[in-house]
Amino acid sequence: MNLERLAALKVKNLSFIRDNFPTLFPLLNEHSPKKKRLNADTLANQFQLLDTETGQILINDAEKNAEAEVLSFINQCHRNNRLITVATGFRNTFTIPRFSAKKLAEIVDNSPLTQENFNFYPFDHHIPMLCIMGMGLGIHIEKLLQSVTVDHLVICERDKDELYASLFTIDWEELFLPFLQDPHKSVTLIVLPINNDNAAFGILWNHLVKQPPFFPTATVFYNHRRTNRNEKILARVRKDITMYYSLWGNYDDEINQLNNALHNFRAGIPRLRKPLREYTDTPVLIIGSGPSLDERMEWIRAVRNKAIIVSCGSARDVLRRNGIHPDFQVELESDYVAAEAYSRTVTRADTQGTTLMAAAQVPPKIFALYEDRQMYFKDSTAMASLFSENNVVSGCTPSATNAGLGVFLHLGFENLFLFGMDFGYIDPEKHHSKDSIYYTDENPEDLIDSTWDNLDQGMPTPGVQGHDIKTIPFLYTGKRRVEVEIASVMHMRALNTYNCSLGATIDNAEWLDNFDAFSEKVLSLPGDHQSALNSIREAGDPVTRQEQDEKLRLLEDAIRRVSERILDELDHLEISMESLSDTTYRIARFIEEDIYQKLKTIYYIFRGSVWFFLSIGYAHSYALTGDERTEFIKLWLKTFREFLTEWPEHYCSIVYRDTDAENDPMLTKMITEAVDGV
Repeated sequence: MNLERLAALKVKNLSFIRDNFPTLFPLLNEHSPKKKRLNADTLANQFQLLDTETGQILINDAEKNAEAEVLSFINQCHRNNRLITVATGFRNTFTIPRFSAKKLAEIVDNSPLTQENFNFYPFDHHIPMLCIMGMGLGIHIEKLLQSVTVDHLVICERDKDELYASLFTIDWEELFLPFLQDPHKSVTLIVLPINNDNAAFGILWNHLVKQPPFFPTATVFYNHRRTNRNEKILARVRKDITMYYSLWGNYDDEINQLNNALHNFRAGIPRLRKPLREYTDTPVLIIGSGPSLDERMEWIRAVRNKAIIVSCGSARDVLRRNGIHPDFQVELESDYVAAEAYSRTVTRADTQGTTLMAAAQVPPKIFALYEDRQMYFKDSTAMASLFSENNVVSGCTPSATNAGLGVFLHLGFENLFLFGMDFGYIDPEKHHSKDSIYYTDENPEDLIDSTWDNLDQGMPTPGVQGHDIKTIPFLYTGKRRVEVEIASVMHMRALNTYNCSLGATIDNAEWLDNFDAFSEKVLSLPGDHQSALNSIREAGDPVTRQEQDEKLRLLEDAIRRVSERILDELDHLEISMESLSDTTYRIARFIEEDIYQKLKTIYYIFRGSVWFFLSIGYAHSYALTGDERTEFIKLWLKTFREFLTEWPEHYCSIVYRDTDAENDPMLTKMITEAVDGV
């Protein structure tokens, strides 16, 4: 080691970065270290990393530290030579008797891999996707890649001083060029904000979720120097994997939603208005039907003439039984079960004076109960890009409370108060308000789905009152989506959000547990209540028949194009794990980098089902060995081909039917039921 060699290495690395990582080049070329300094001991032939502000030696002997760290990591990421990541879908995962779910069920139900015999994935010193938190001096990455093979490498660094130091310690070209030259591999370097953990998590998460089937099935995380801040980010990633799966969607649900929407279009339902330009300082109460709503009725009554009252989903029944008439009712659910529940609890007289704001895919039967109605388009649906007129509402899933928050964030309101948004429960027997449809004789058991079974097995989440409460994946997903949407809007404009519930904590929402403080906040706001109401109720235009025909043909062409392209990829598949891995990766990249970039949210009609095919095929093949793997790949290939071949005609058979709402069998079946003749 000598200083001339180190200086030459820096020049070489910068040249390589300029040509291969151009966005990193200006960050490093002009950088001058501020808090960290690299110390090169040429006599001892070793590197040290120093904190110049405290004098602390962060890394003493970089070579020795890297060797020990890598050895420890390798020992921890596997057990008995099995790579420990996450499980996959097994038998009875896909139980809906509809088109894509039946094909997926055919695969998993005939797979030799079951929940009972699943033992994760073979290690063999190979990691399909590795996410390293911390570039540091890079020596640990150099050592690790000498011990294991990696297909897809993601490196995140938050400290530019350390990233800069790596220019003198490792040969970037030698380390990363093999990933860049191999079409079956990839390397991504991400610079994360050093002082904003939420933003750092968001950037990493947004990259990972675009990487099926490797994330999360075959993704391993490496926390360099085991820093607490990075470990917290990785903990959030691991915890949100449940939410990730739940938001994939699927073609069966998408086509069911599109069919509902087509009936609503033909009924002339107007679209949601564009965001307001004034009156947005008016306070808005977003009301869900969580158990704590029972304790907050007087709060709502006290500000009834000052704040806009927004009822979400089943909160409609709670408010009605307590004599509170909401200004707006927000609905999201597209399943027939929602329409059936409505017909048993709500009459046209109950809805007088309330404006319905429902997702375009809500059953026509619900729209028919309201005189004043508007439809919105959620962001995670193909219809958003097709029919939205550039006013898509984000963050609308998984529940109506998410949709209510999303709609009024979209409209531009700045002061939001969240009621009955508990996202958890203390008593499994009280998961909703006592006056909700779940606890009355108006809603027989046939309308309550399995989401609310086995609540005593819920997982803990921090509660606003200082102790953990229980939650389930559905509720936790709703909470995380609320937090993500609030944080996103706060980055763009003024927003004050208050949690008036008694459930889970909500990031960036101040908890209010004092009526006087709540009342003072609401009454002191300057918004013009009546003018705001009038403005919101000025609906947009309906979807014309010409617009429908044009967009349905566009979607048909897209489905045919995607099917043909994936079938072409499958034509080149060899019956091996290596070929399956490459093929699924190319298909995923096609969906993300071609279809999404060109067709935007139209890709949601493809994404969920295609991702499930890729994920199930990859995970089961990866976990199996020998003849079982070979036979499974053949089964997966055959079934996936059948799905793709039949897909365009299935779409056409739904959207081009000349059937009115009164005679459409799809409008009288739950999504969990088969539809005769469809």
